[in-house]
Amino acid sequence: MIKQAQKADFIKDEVIYNALEAGKNKTREELEAIIEKGEQAKGLSLEETAALLQNDCPELEDKLFKAARKVKDTIYGTRIVMFAPLYVSDYCVNSCRYCGYKCTNRLERRKLTDDEIRREVEIIINLGHKRIALEAGEDDKNCPIDY
Repeated sequence: MIKQAQKADFIKDEVIYNALEAGKNKTREELEAIIEKGEQAKGLSLEETAALLQNDCPELEDKLFKAARKVKDTIYGTRIVMFAPLYVSDYCVNSCRYCGYKCTNRLERRKLTDDEIRREVEIIINLGHKRIALEAGEDDKNCPIDY
């Protein structure tokens, strides 16, 4: 068993809770403005997203889903886009409940070499895939961003 690095504290719980709390106080007009901004497909801030999550008005929810559909149709049209996953490393310092990479799982960790990654990409391309989703755990020591 390879010793795991310390858990990284990159999720700021307090920031998220504060944004969610602030989102409870948005007016209908403010929520509608956020939905309209979202329709432009240029991104929303954490605070704007949190405000939409606090919505309890069915009419605004309907507007939100219509806006989301519009953005999706603008970007992707009616096609379904598939990504082939390429797992390059299972080193991770987090312990997310849903994830097999979590540091509390007792397994032998490894990361692919450059040659192994190259071979895997060739296999994926030969299978007809055009898009790859790179998958890796989070571990700055064993799998840094420049890996």
